[in-house]
Amino acid sequence: MIDVTDLHKWFGDHHVLRGITLHVDRGDVLVIIGPSGSGKTTLLRCLNRLEEYDKGTIHIEGRTSGLPPRYPSDPCRNRVRLPEDQPVSHMTALENLIEAPMLVRKRSRVEAETPSP
Repeated sequence: MIDVTDLHKWFGDHHVLRGITLHVDRGDVLVIIGPSGSGKTTLLRCLNRLEEYDKGTIHIEGRTSGLPPRYPSDPCRNRVRLPEDQPVSHMTALENLIEAPMLVRKRSRVEAETPSP
């Protein structure tokens, strides 16, 4: 489960994320669409703690994501995966999707392919 409340991010004078609030339950699929420069990647980077946000809260599976960016023991970092801009071309779509659970969470291929309850 992911809960984001009133998330804001500025780059200088540019207010990229303007009070984003969202809730995603386990098993839900969320698609983020919008024009180039609208903050899609910035939101994902904030969720994954690759980017510091300026205001708001992020809770992932009940845990607050509040440590500095790139802090290796942040419990939320292993729960959210920022996909590459381009899938790895020599891999199938499924292989691209299960790569993160296998590498980050040390799941077997069968576990990574099995939907969460």
